[in-house]
Amino acid sequence: MPRPQFTLRALLVAMLVVAIGLTGYTHRYRAQNAFITSIDERGGAIYYQHDERPESRSQSRSPCWFAWLFDGDKVETVVLRGRKFDDGDLRRLALFPNLKTVIFETGTITEAGVSRFRALLPDCDIIPDNGPVFIRKLL
Repeated sequence: MPRPQFTLRALLVAMLVVAIGLTGYTHRYRAQNAFITSIDERGGAIYYQHDERPESRSQSRSPCWFAWLFDGDKVETVVLRGRKFDDGDLRRLALFPNLKTVIFETGTITEAGVSRFRALLPDCDIIPDNGPVFIRKLL
């Protein structure tokens, strides 16, 4: 029985197809990672699934390589504090498919931005943080 033979050209084409596929696959995770870092640097907080406290990228419970690739899919709650966030940041939150809650301080985020975000992630709760009044309602 003859062994299958592959040409060098066929091997290179197969490697190219795999590389292109992996590039497309990891693009979303790179975008998530960049946005998580941006939120963390600007004073926001990120809650992952089954966490009780906000964690920065450096405090994630996942191994470094795993967190870099896949922690974006585990983001459940994002808190956007301060006036450093705007409607564009709300749009970028659509990168997180399991996002359940967004808490933001009113100011630079507009009603139009919130309605566009609701169209992108209709099952996500959007809670404006109106300072002490909002905190009293939680207690």
